[in-house]
Parts: sequence; C-alpha cells; structure tokens
Amino acid sequence: LQTVPKTLKKLVNVDTLFLSRNKIGLFPRRLRKQTQLSALYLDYNPLAIKRFPKLNELKKLSIAYGKVVKIPSSIQRLSSLQSLSLAGNQISEVS
Repeated sequence: LQTVPKTLKKLVNVDTLFLSRNKIGLFPRRLRKQTQLSALYLDYNPLAIKRFPKLNELKKLSIAYGKVVKIPSSIQRLSSLQSLSLAGNQISEVS
C-alpha cells in the first residue's frame, strides 16, 4: 500500500490498525475519522509527518524504522498517547 484505502473511513469502530511494512509516504489524513482508534502501527514505512490528525483515543503509536526526520508540534494533538515508538529513524528535529 502507498496510501490508506478510502474505504477505511467507513470503518468507524476500528480499535487497532496495522499498516506496517508498506510504502505509505505521508501520515494518513484519512485516519482522522477513526475516533475509536487506540493503537496504530506504521513501522517500516517511508513516512513523512507534516501534521498529526487529532486522534483523541490513540494510546499507542509506532512509526519505527521509517524515514521520519522531524516530529511536528502537532504531536500534542495526540492527547491520550501513552506509548510512542520512533526507533530506527533519523530524527534531527522536534518542532
């Protein structure tokens, strides 16, 4: 996968989403409709993050071993986040 399928936005009760080992290049904006999402795995994707969507229930986010170099200040929008994995990225800036 290079993007999150459009049909995903119809699945509003998804709790955990595994999208690891794909070719997703941008943080999926379509996920903002996933109000029940509590765990998101995006490991091993060439991911660039411009802005985090507001995911109020997200507790675990794993974006390890990708191409993340910058963490935007919008990470504060993930107000319930308890676990964040960024291992294996080349992060040089947190803005």
